[in-house]
Amino acid sequence: MGEVYRARDARLGRDVAIKVLPASVAADPERVRRFEVEARAASALNHPNILTIHDIGTENGVTYLVTELLRGRSLRDLITGPLAPATVSSIATQAARGLAAAHHAGIVHRDLKPENLFVTHDGVCKILDFGLARIDVAAAPGSGSGVATAATLAGTVLGTAGYMAPEQVRGHATDARSDIFSLGVVIQEMLTGRSPFLRESVVESLNAILKEEPAVPTRSTPLGSIASRCLEKDPVRRFQSAGDLAFALEHAGSGFAGASVPPRRRWSRWMIALPVLGIAGVVLVLALRAHEHGPPQVAATPVRSLVVVPFASLSRESSDEYFSAGMTDALTTELSHIGALRVIASHSAARLQDSTRSTADIAKELGVEAIVSGSVLRAGDQVRISARLSEAATDRVLWAESYDRPVSNVLALQSEVTRAIARAIALELSPAEEARLARPASVDPRAVDEYLKGRYLWSRRTEPSVREALEHFRASAQVAPDFALAYAGIADAYLILAAYNYEQPLTVAPLALEALTRAMELDSTAGEPHATRGDFAFHVERNYELAMRHADRAVTLSPGYAAAHIWRGEVLSVLGRTGEAIEEMQRAISLDPMTPFPRFFLGTLREISGDPAQAERDYRAAHALMPGYPAGGLVRLLLRNQRSEEALAVARETVAVDPAPGNVAVLGVAQAFSGDRDGAQTTLDRLRAMASERWVSPLDIASVEASLGHSEEALRQLRAAIDSRDFRGPMLGIIRDIEFDA
Repeated sequence: MGEVYRARDARLGRDVAIKVLPASVAADPERVRRFEVEARAASALNHPNILTIHDIGTENGVTYLVTELLRGRSLRDLITGPLAPATVSSIATQAARGLAAAHHAGIVHRDLKPENLFVTHDGVCKILDFGLARIDVAAAPGSGSGVATAATLAGTVLGTAGYMAPEQVRGHATDARSDIFSLGVVIQEMLTGRSPFLRESVVESLNAILKEEPAVPTRSTPLGSIASRCLEKDPVRRFQSAGDLAFALEHAGSGFAGASVPPRRRWSRWMIALPVLGIAGVVLVLALRAHEHGPPQVAATPVRSLVVVPFASLSRESSDEYFSAGMTDALTTELSHIGALRVIASHSAARLQDSTRSTADIAKELGVEAIVSGSVLRAGDQVRISARLSEAATDRVLWAESYDRPVSNVLALQSEVTRAIARAIALELSPAEEARLARPASVDPRAVDEYLKGRYLWSRRTEPSVREALEHFRASAQVAPDFALAYAGIADAYLILAAYNYEQPLTVAPLALEALTRAMELDSTAGEPHATRGDFAFHVERNYELAMRHADRAVTLSPGYAAAHIWRGEVLSVLGRTGEAIEEMQRAISLDPMTPFPRFFLGTLREISGDPAQAERDYRAAHALMPGYPAGGLVRLLLRNQRSEEALAVARETVAVDPAPGNVAVLGVAQAFSGDRDGAQTTLDRLRAMASERWVSPLDIASVEASLGHSEEALRQLRAAIDSRDFRGPMLGIIRDIEFDA
């Protein structure tokens, strides 16, 4: 790309570096364009880990770039073998911070490699050469040049063989995660002394990136685990931002040695001076040490909404992923108990985090003002949790801390982190909230482990995962009989089995109620068990007054718990308070925007209110979030409006994704109303065959029987559905109010 000279800036009296394009290179318009791209990209950045650009110009036909002068060596010169972990951690962390600044400015480097990382004599890492950068998320003008190896090849791929991300190799769009992959290659090379994908030829190198894993695995170390996550072939499985990567790197090398402290010699000098300084000396020392750490950042504007993005797992075992996921979910739940704070449900945060959007984009879409992120490193019965709170708009860190605790104390740690976050955003807690967060919580680590495994599986909502989750919850309660959360998990698992018709409701209802009662006896301060108890009263006991009492209590104790608002909305709708029910569903959507049920239920309420157009939009939004989600509401609406072909298409699509009995029944109804009676009869036979092997609700069979005009059998099945306490029973009264011309 050019030649670099040391020079003297006579005007400002400083040494600088000048990068010039030789005449042979300057004659190539594409090389000149890339030189200008570098100048524009780097000059837009002002960060200690990025080379500073002072000026650009042309003199007597020579195009030049003036930069700060760096004294040291390139990382390529430093890698003569494996580097010390402390060195790797320092260099990688600084590089990640520089990338975070570039990405925040909309600049993707696209050519990160040891040659483009410079380490000064005092250990500062600088990112160089933005010649292949993509600016403002759009490709640089005229992109389409070749691979930058020792020589440039014709083609449409930009980058350096051996260091490109798989999407770069394929010529696909790149984003910040492409740089994260490249930095992962560099980290791996620093750890092992050899590039993981560099082969004898360019073609072999590119093929290795697409198909091979590093020849020397390093996942068994904290830094190696981070590198492995950076090197995931699928971008959604990597760190989703360079800021999160920097945060993980910063803490990976420290293990469980505890928080860093000032060097012993500095402290001992003050100790020697204390007898002379007396009390004034003590005050001075404390003041200086407080100044050293600096005051905690405070949000420029009050923060009243945030999202906890999934914490990175730095554990050596990939099977420990459940632990970091469980900690993320638990912290979200703890924060959601604060009434003045809107906290996005962990379900929605996890689904959005798996998308191709950046963390900042996710925050913008969710409409939150702050982001909580972090990492979890577990070793035996010890755990280190590193967390940080940053402003979504500026990425400015408001608070950050690391904690080393026994696993048995992680529940108390969640409360500690919650209080710290509340202080950082100047949030005043109510006496009840303070009391809840101050409660002691030390639980057998085996019980905590089983509980977190259960929550991890329960959140998937598939029949096998819920059944496995139930076993983990039972194991947790067996280890710690006084652990309230374990019993709440048991109740939630049984109710999901009933609600999704994986089990006959009356079979599991007594077991759910027993566990739920025990959970509420052990902890009366949490809103979640009250929400579940209200749901039980509503669907199983059909006691709407009791259901409303528990629903009201749940939203009071846990105002940020989306399910509490959903279940309260259900009770309100049956009581005829449709407007209030709509408000509860909208509140639930604001807390958990990626969950389909409140949107589906909102569609039903819109139908009742006489707004079919909005109802259809709500139904389709629910269906888009989860194509296999029951589409009965949308199909019914389409059939009402004589759009039978559309209804049939939606029903078939849903069954193709998830052939659950409820979806099969909706298909049978759509077939019957579309005039395909033979198809509907075949579907009915299919349902009855399923019923001989597993639990199928009589309500599903009744709906197809009724659509075929088999009134007597339909009535018989409906009576059986009422007796079995099908969870959809209370809603039949609402659906009845929607006119349906058979």
